[in-house]
Amino acid sequence: CRSEAPHFQRLHEAAGDDLKVIGIDWQDTRPGAAIAFADELGLTYPQLADPEAATRAPLRVSALPMTLLVDDKGVVVHTQFAVVTSAAELADLVERKLGVRVDVGRR
Repeated sequence: CRSEAPHFQRLHEAAGDDLKVIGIDWQDTRPGAAIAFADELGLTYPQLADPEAATRAPLRVSALPMTLLVDDKGVVVHTQFAVVTSAAELADLVERKLGVRVDVGRR
């Protein structure tokens, strides 16, 4: 999660209003942990706390890390159980699965 967050941040910044990025702090029972994590890493995309794992069944969480792509109708169109290694990887996935082009540049 920590290693992936900067890649999601770049995607979030580059996408503007074309795409929504949301982080879920799953099964972390420390109050404010998601906000502290976002502050520490300079994340500006929304962070949701799910200490009770309420999203486990509806999102079919079976392993972490997990990346979901959800279309504008609320349908999960892609699930990935692997570490995201770059913003370019995310941008390519978003374009292939959602048809949204996001230029994250090269770094």
